[in-house]
Amino acid sequence: MSQLRTNGKKIPDSAMIYNTEKEPVFHEIKNTSSHLPNVNTWNDHFNQPEVQTKLLFQLLQSRPNLSHSLADYLIFSHLRKNGYFITAGLRFGGKFVAYPGDPLRYHSHLIVKPVYNGEKIELKKLVNGGRLATAVKKVYVIAGLTNKIDVDGVEPQLELDPKEFITSLEASPVKTFSFEWAGFG
Repeated sequence: MSQLRTNGKKIPDSAMIYNTEKEPVFHEIKNTSSHLPNVNTWNDHFNQPEVQTKLLFQLLQSRPNLSHSLADYLIFSHLRKNGYFITAGLRFGGKFVAYPGDPLRYHSHLIVKPVYNGEKIELKKLVNGGRLATAVKKVYVIAGLTNKIDVDGVEPQLELDPKEFITSLEASPVKTFSFEWAGFG
C-alpha cells in the first residue's frame, strides 16, 4: 500500500484499514415517525376510495383538454383492471408502457398509444409503432373509447357528485388493438 500524507505527516497503513469487528459498517437509524404525530393517519386518509375519487375529479376539472384527459384516465383504468402496472411511455413512442407485474421485477410487454375520438390514424405511424415495438421486444397497442365523451368546451360543474361522475365515465368501454411486426429476426 502506498503511504498517504496529511499535513506533511505520514499515515501508517494500519490506520487506513477499517476493522469491521470493532465497529459495524452499517448503523441502524432510529424510527422518527413517532416524533411526527398524525403522519400515518394523514397518508391513510388519502388512500380512502372517496378521497381518491374527489382528488381525481378535481384533477380532471383542472385539465385544459378534458376529453383527452378523461380518455387517458379510462385507458389507464382499463389496463390496471386487467392486471397491468403502468408507467410513462414517452421513451418508446407511446403514452403508457404496461408491465405484467412490478416494473422492478418484469420487463414491459406493451407500448400503449391512445387514439382519441375524431383523431385520424395514419398507417405510417402504425407501421412505425409496430416495428419499434417489435425491435424492443414489445407489442404496440392502440387504445380508444367506443363512446365519444362530449365535454370539450364545457366546464365540468362543481355540483356534480364525483363518485357518480367517475362511475358514469367507467361505463364507457375501452377497445384495444395490438400490432406486432413479423419478419424481424
